[in-house]
Amino acid sequence: MATYYGRNKSKSYVLGKQLGSGGEGAVFEIVGNSNLVAKVYSAQKLSSSFDYADARTYLHEKINTMLDQPVNPYIAGASGQNVLTVAWPQDLLTDSYGNFVGYTMPRVNSKYHIFAASRERERVILYPNYTWKIPVLIAYNLSLAVKIVHNTGAVIGDFNPNNIMIDEKGHVTLIDTDSFNITNKYTGKVYKCTVGVQEMLPPELQGKDLSKPTSQFSVATDNFALSIHIFNLLMNNCHPFGCVGMSKSRSSSSTNPVVSNIVKGICPYVSSNTGATSPDAPDFSKLPDYIRVLFERSFKYDALTAVKASTISLRPGAEEWQSALMTLYNSLNNNSNSDSGLIKKILEKVKRFRLFQK
Repeated sequence: MATYYGRNKSKSYVLGKQLGSGGEGAVFEIVGNSNLVAKVYSAQKLSSSFDYADARTYLHEKINTMLDQPVNPYIAGASGQNVLTVAWPQDLLTDSYGNFVGYTMPRVNSKYHIFAASRERERVILYPNYTWKIPVLIAYNLSLAVKIVHNTGAVIGDFNPNNIMIDEKGHVTLIDTDSFNITNKYTGKVYKCTVGVQEMLPPELQGKDLSKPTSQFSVATDNFALSIHIFNLLMNNCHPFGCVGMSKSRSSSSTNPVVSNIVKGICPYVSSNTGATSPDAPDFSKLPDYIRVLFERSFKYDALTAVKASTISLRPGAEEWQSALMTLYNSLNNNSNSDSGLIKKILEKVKRFRLFQK
């Protein structure tokens, strides 16, 4: 079994069973610690070149910066237990020669991504007594997790569904945090996110090379993606800029109608004369006014105003969404029949979507 060392060289980690692997590396159990796992980067990831530094040095610096600007990964749950919201790095990993190889992070026990809340085969397992309160709760917890990240000055950047986990209680955990857009508060150096799913990108980033310094992720770009995620949850997995379910609109091509609609501001739910809404979507007008207003602030613009600062500044942030969704959730709890009309429409239109499935 391999042994690695932390920032404090007296701290060692013995790796156990491999839990998973991908293009960046592999994740392992840590012997004697069921709450942490180790991410060990692949040799290819550590040897690839960057414009400003070699990959190993760059990643070492970035993880060090994240450790120096920590996020508390846990919050207190309703029953008093700790709930993991952000899989933030907890320590470096170096080999016996002092070479950086990866980092430790909290163990994520859920195996379900956020799109499981919209896919029948997983949803019936996770939520056998599904009501509209469940996606509202998930949306609230997602907003909370984003607020925690933003309060530290970090930006998610590649805010796509594959990086969001949920469990049977509607808790949300953000993963792949080493891809976040991180700015060192002391040196000003930016360790930028360089990738993104186009259907989640705001108009100011559409068509740009995300690896370039001129393509800047920000709290405002996260806010745009957050509004899309919340719309998906509340509107039966439909994209606000699409006329079909999300599973039918995935593409990185400029010919993707969803991407084109984001650029032009063609959102049929908040603007008149902008095309048909998805046949799978419930009636948008049935949402409470205070929820619809937040969607309008996010998505109501046109090709001329799309990238104006005044338009971008209107996007509601995580804390504002959190407040509105708590109001909605409480109203549903106070009146068990208050969601009956909308949830009936939603359940009538349930499809076996495959949202952004890898």
